[in-house]
Amino acid sequence: MTGLVNSRAKYIAILIISAVIFVPQIFSQEDPGFDSPTAPEINRVLGDQYLNIAIGMQIPLFIHNPSPESGEKAINPTNLRVGMSGTLGWAAFLNNNISLGLDLNAAYSGDLNRVGFFTVPITVNSSYFFRLSPVEIPLHLGLGMNIMRYKDITTLGMMVKAGASVYWNAIQDWSFGLNLMYWWQPEFYSGNGDIPGTNTRFGNFLEVTLSAMYNF
Repeated sequence: MTGLVNSRAKYIAILIISAVIFVPQIFSQEDPGFDSPTAPEINRVLGDQYLNIAIGMQIPLFIHNPSPESGEKAINPTNLRVGMSGTLGWAAFLNNNISLGLDLNAAYSGDLNRVGFFTVPITVNSSYFFRLSPVEIPLHLGLGMNIMRYKDITTLGMMVKAGASVYWNAIQDWSFGLNLMYWWQPEFYSGNGDIPGTNTRFGNFLEVTLSAMYNF
């Protein structure tokens, strides 16, 4: 348990230090494309697009057992350490506030014995943008598939993501911000095959990343 706490503290410290270095640089930049120090109103139209790249940490929360048998608990630890997560995404605006796109994620966590657990979610995402120029606050909802690998076992499951971001439009085409995303990873078993239905589990994770968005 001590090793797990120390590992989490290390990654949290890295994130905080990165933010301390990164954020002041964003706010201190001057945008040569603006005619005045006041940022213009942000408006998106149908067909406007953006690319997003993010990197940070994945925090394992808990595993939910929806049908615990006698002696079992409904909420159980993941037995995973805090890991790393990255995202590459593309989206297009349908109107000024709503975008639709595709995200490719990759995350890695080690178990208590440092055996790697890999996940590669691929999701279709919709976002709704609230704006307080020059700040944008999008709310996200994504649904797709999740490729998981642990030891020599590879499985394919579902992925549901929901969360929010805060972006600062630093210059005309670039925005920088922070993302908080909740990952819900269900593994359903019907009981018709070799694995009984009571093995159904729901994984719960929190993704915290720093992000850069290119608007075009």
